Amino acid sequence: PYDTRGSIDSNADHLIAEVKELAKTHPEIKIVAHSMGGPVVDEAFRRGLSAGDKVTTYVALAAPHNGSTEAQAILPRLAQASLLGIAPEFRAITAGIAQDAGSPAVLDLAAIRAGPPPAGVRRVDLRMATDPIVTAPDAWTPGVESRTLLPSSLRYLEGHGGITADPQAIGLIAAAVGSGLPPLDWRGWLLQFAAERVSSDIAQVAPFAYPAIAFLVLVGAFGWALWRRRKILTFGFVA
Repeated sequence: PYDTRGSIDSNADHLIAEVKELAKTHPEIKIVAHSMGGPVVDEAFRRGLSAGDKVTTYVALAAPHNGSTEAQAILPRLAQASLLGIAPEFRAITAGIAQDAGSPAVLDLAAIRAGPPPAGVRRVDLRMATDPIVTAPDAWTPGVESRTLLPSSLRYLEGHGGITADPQAIGLIAAAVGSGLPPLDWRGWLLQFAAERVSSDIAQVAPFAYPAIAFLVLVGAFGWALWRRRKILTFGFVA
């Protein structure tokens, strides 16, 4: 059971229970998590999940271990929407675009911070340089082996979802969960530099882009609320 709108804590508890059940019949467990799944796994380890539960490997894809810039930008606008009495419209628009701004998941993603990697568990972080959802500061975790990749084709340019299908990412995942050895970084220095540069540029733009987008959503919610209430008043007058 996994509720993408639910709290990280409750999802982590479900994960712990699932892993402990699997540990009864499996010699080892390897976890691959994507996006919010990363913080869920992180919290599970903070809550006691460990190598003692037969977890040997943890691969995180596009995971905001250090909190979400997007969530942090949207919450002040949600507060303003509440003061204006348009929170339902604001939440409905955000839910239609990505995630309900008032959900426990967003509240948690705005507040979390990265912790140390789990002891005795092999961990690798992978993300796309072109990921606009989870930026490099969002994904940062001290002491963790990480790879920032360029998409192998335009098909995977939207890096947040693209990393789950990009062949080079799949190859690294297979290497990490297959042998348990550090996956080789076969790229030359030029590609590594390009990936880090693209990632850095997106990270610099995100703190300005997300508040601007959140403001546009607030304006849209205000306009929608006025239209809805005008329609109700008009209907009542005609009736």
